[in-house]
Order: sequence, then structure tokens, then C-alpha cells
Amino acid sequence: NSTEVAQVITVTFALGCDDPAALNFDPEAMAGDGSCLYAGCTNPEALNYNPLADEDDGSCVVADIEGCTDPSACNYFEPANVDDGSCDYCSCVNAPVIDGYSIELETVAENAIPGMTTYRLYVTMVNPTDVLSSVVGENGLETYINTSTSFYQDPFGGALGQVINPILFGIQPALEYDSYVTIGLTQAPNLSAGEVEVTAVQSEDANWIEPFEAGGNITIDGSFGGAWFTLNGATNAQAGDDLRVLLGQFTTSGALSGQISLQVFPEGNGENDLVMTFPIGNPGCGCTDESACNYVDGATNDDGSCTYTDIYDCDGETCMNDGDGDGICDELEVAGCTNPNALNYDASATDEDGTCMLLGCTDPEADNYDAAANVDGECSYPMEGCTDAAAVNYDDTAWSMTARASSSVAWTRKRTTMTRPPMLPASAPTRRKAARTLPRPTMTTMP
Repeated sequence: NSTEVAQVITVTFALGCDDPAALNFDPEAMAGDGSCLYAGCTNPEALNYNPLADEDDGSCVVADIEGCTDPSACNYFEPANVDDGSCDYCSCVNAPVIDGYSIELETVAENAIPGMTTYRLYVTMVNPTDVLSSVVGENGLETYINTSTSFYQDPFGGALGQVINPILFGIQPALEYDSYVTIGLTQAPNLSAGEVEVTAVQSEDANWIEPFEAGGNITIDGSFGGAWFTLNGATNAQAGDDLRVLLGQFTTSGALSGQISLQVFPEGNGENDLVMTFPIGNPGCGCTDESACNYVDGATNDDGSCTYTDIYDCDGETCMNDGDGDGICDELEVAGCTNPNALNYDASATDEDGTCMLLGCTDPEADNYDAAANVDGECSYPMEGCTDAAAVNYDDTAWSMTARASSSVAWTRKRTTMTRPPMLPASAPTRRKAARTLPRPTMTTMP
């Protein structure tokens, strides 16, 4: 026979917070039940914020960090907890994504050219083999790259990036920050690497290259428009591993705006090209001052582009002040002598100031008296004397008097002149004819 005995043993475990560092540590707890509570700084804006803290222990250290606190702004500063009013909504691209393609703006230098920022504009691609064929501008596909001030243009640079010579950076450091357009080139192409030059074209109604070279905006539009482009297959036009191609470099003290139209060959297939237009900057940006010449109705963010009347009216041609109505603004007038015949003629003068010095004979009794002269020059006087060549006292410079049968007397001038050298006046010069003794004329009877 056998006997079976059943024994039940009950073991009780106390559960609770088993972490001695916790506020509610239970020393009798044999196992943790997840109920531990911790003390620490619970203020997210504090420098020592503890996201694991359940109760604030008063240890928070809060510092004021100024900056732009708006995540939608171009210059949003995440650590900032005090908004300093610096939020900028107009200096970034804010471009949409079209079929996976877009553009982006990168800041590469600040104050390399004093007071200016250097930006690089890129197209972002989908595939490493995608090709940027061209930047175009025509009706419906316009390209405008604008600044609210002007673009820096280095005298050693050019409209295209391939003109830049890095060897010159040592003697002309500013050249590195020249403004230019390109398709992937920042210097001359490396032909052995498959790079190809970029070509810029313009039409008569879309002359954009020279204005850009002079620091102005790029405007490519119209029926025939213009473009900059390179050949399909050029390695500088391919997206590559970073999936982007440089469109241009722009150095300015102002805000960028406008739009850019691109032709892309997906994976290098020219028969399947995409032509897309992307905005540059925030459409809500513009001049918000109603008193400015270029006020934009509806603009919500001022981009610093406001321009005002100064010497000229808003048209840039009409003088605000032109007292004499000569088309030269009063602020630009140059006083001086405007008479080309004067000794002190000033070719740059625009306003006659009465200072002209005119050389000439100022003696009214002289033969060559000049009423307009105010600086004494050579004067010529008549000489009287014997005009009979057979006479002992014949004077070939004298007057001749001829008596005719009718007893009428006629005088005939037959002389050269006696001159005196020019004299510059002191204050109010006194002029006198020199006293002279003249011989009586010889009388002859005409048969």
C-alpha cells in the first residue's frame, strides 16, 4: 500500500518601488512594480531639465536665451526661450517639392564682403544620374533672381562661375565671393573629368547678362527670353551622390526673392525632360511701407527692400528739386563758368555763376574793342601820318587823305596796327590812350 501526502506552501513577495534613489522607495519591497517616483527639474526651458523627473525639486536653472522662437522662420533658433524680434521669413527659399525635385539655399559666408552674405542656390534631385540641362526664361517660364539691394560683382569675376580662377584668391580674396550663375562649375571645367562649359544666352528683349554683371537683378522673360545651359552628359550637370547641382552664387546685403525655371533630364533621359518653376523666397515678403516707392500691397513680411524718393522721384529719372528746370537736380548742379571761350571754362559746370574770364580788348577807342571781354587783351589803334610815298616823312601805317576836284575830302585807311600787350585787371583798372603827336595829312589835288 502507498500513501500520498499533498503540501501547499505559500510564499508572499512584497511589491513596490525598490529603487533607493526614488522618492517612494519601499525597503520591504522585494520586487519593483514600476511605481517609483523621482525628483528633479520639470521645467522644459531650464538648462537642467530632467524629462524623467516626476516631481519638481526646485533645482531648475533657467537662463534667458534670445533668438527667433518661431519654427516657421528662416532663422528659427531652437534653444531660444526669449524671442528677440529677429525672426526672418524672407531670406530662405521656402520652395515646394515637385516630383521629388526642389531647390535649396545655403549660406556659405557672412561678412566676407563687409555687410554682405554669400549664398549658394542648388537644385535638389531624385537620382544620382539626373541631369540639370538648363535654367530657362521665357513667357510662362520666367526666371527672376532679385535682391533688395545689389549683388557684389568682383572685377576679376564674371557672369559665369567657370570664369573664377582660384589662383587669384591669394591676391584678390574677394573674388571667392563673386556673384555668378552656373551649372555645377565654380571654376574652369575639368575636361578630363567630363565637365563641360556652361553657355549663357540672351535675346534682345531679355538682356540679363550685362545688368547682372553691373550688380543688378537677373530678369529672363519675354517671347524669346534667354538661358544658361550645358550639354547632356556633362558630369558637372549630374546630381551625383549628394543629389544636388549648383545653380549660382550670390553675394548681397539684401534679401533674395524671385523664381527660377529649370529643365531636368531624369536619369539623363532628354526625351523625358521636366521643366519646373520654383519660387525663391516667401511670396508674402515685400516692402510693407506704404510711403515707399515699391510698396507691395498684401505683403505680410517686410524683406528690407523698400526704396524711397531721394534726389530722384520713384521713376529714378525725375528730379525732386530742379529750380532752374534744366533737368539736372539741384543737388547735382555744379557752379562754374559754362562759356567754352572763357579762360576758366569748366566743362563739368552745369550752372553759370558769372565767373567767366573773357580775354579781349576792353578799350572802346580801339579798333578791336570787345564789349564782352572782362580781361584786358591786345588792343589795336589807327595811326595818322603822311601817306605820300614820295615824301620824306612817308608813313606806311598812317591814314591817307585825298582831296578830289570836287573839293570833297575822303579818308582811306591804309595801315597796319599798333598793339599793346594784354593786361590782367587788378580791381578796377583805368585805361588811357597814350598821348601821341600826329603829323598833319598831306593835301594833294586830283586832276
